[in-house]
Amino acid sequence: MQFTAGALACAAVRKLQPADGTRRIAGLLSALLAAAIVGILYLLDAHPVPKMIDSSGLVDVLFVPLVVTLAIGIGSLPRLLSTRVIVYLGHISFSLYMVHELVHTAWNWTAEQFGLILTPGWPAKFAVVGLLGVALGGAAVLYHVVEEPARLWMRRMADGGRTKSVRAKVAARPADDTVHGKLQSIDGVREARTDPPVSARAG
Repeated sequence: MQFTAGALACAAVRKLQPADGTRRIAGLLSALLAAAIVGILYLLDAHPVPKMIDSSGLVDVLFVPLVVTLAIGIGSLPRLLSTRVIVYLGHISFSLYMVHELVHTAWNWTAEQFGLILTPGWPAKFAVVGLLGVALGGAAVLYHVVEEPARLWMRRMADGGRTKSVRAKVAARPADDTVHGKLQSIDGVREARTDPPVSARAG
């Protein structure tokens, strides 16, 4: 579901080019979908569907339209999710996914070893906030030290391999491989050019 939503959101942003009116409608729809998801979760928690292990999973069908409407919509909710803090949290979200269970497991082990029992009150709230802080801090470190450097390294590796492949095709092309009557780029393949294009006008 997440992969499909991401692909559709990318297509929506890059291909659809909706008008401002459509984007405003999408922004309003995204807020309604978010409210519907929260309301349905409360409803299914109070009245679960019989013979279903986790009926709250039914709201997953609203996830794809929510992501797409957020991607193309304008308004209060898309604007909120476009703030710098929220965007940064989105960047570290995969790292948070990777470390949160480690923090959870470590806390459970510590609570069991030292007989810690959280009862409702300020100590329990501080413990939860502290665990969230540790998870977010670990996610930020993992993102900046591992994930982002690895992503940039893989991009450089992929771009370098594509450039080498293009250059090899150019070098292997026969010297008389020309198209008569048509202008050709000086290196034969447009994709091999890495410098910005320069235009000139006679006269």
